[in-house]
Amino acid sequence: MGILAGLKYKIPKILGRVALWWLNLQQYVWFLGKAEPMKCGYSP
Repeated sequence: MGILAGLKYKIPKILGRVALWWLNLQQYVWFLGKAEPMKCGYSP
C-alpha cells in the first residue's frame, strides 16, 4: 500500500510537469507556424 500512497502524491506532480511541457510545446509550434506559415503548409 505504501507504493500506491506514494503514487497518489507523485502523479499530480508528473501531470503538472507534463501540462507545462505541453503548453510550452503548443506555444513553440504556434510561434513557428506564425513565423513560417509557408514552411508548415498552413497559416494560423
